[in-house]
Amino acid sequence: MGDKTQEKRSIDMRIYRQGDVLLVRTEDSRPEGSIRKPINGRVILVEGEATGHHHSVSAVCDVIDADGRMWMVAPKNVELTHQEHGTIEIEEGTYWVVRQRVYSPESIRTVLD
Repeated sequence: MGDKTQEKRSIDMRIYRQGDVLLVRTEDSRPEGSIRKPINGRVILVEGEATGHHHSVSAVCDVIDADGRMWMVAPKNVELTHQEHGTIEIEEGTYWVVRQRVYSPESIRTVLD
């Protein structure tokens, strides 16, 4: 066999989960869309139906609704907070924000936090 060098590609895949919210880091460029407005210095990603609790990040982030998806652009490390979950430090970057779903034979439904 000859001398073959394999090039390895490194994929920086960061995934964060807090309750029913999943953040998936992407190398995509900043999406164009509607930017959510901060409330009391925080931007709400997902608000609970039953309790009014919410997953939120600092207003330094842009949370963008675009093409049926939600994105978060963090220009620096930020904290993802929720009243019933531990705080998570999120590294700067662009993230796809996913509301997790549950499968049951009857239907696929959104996870209630």
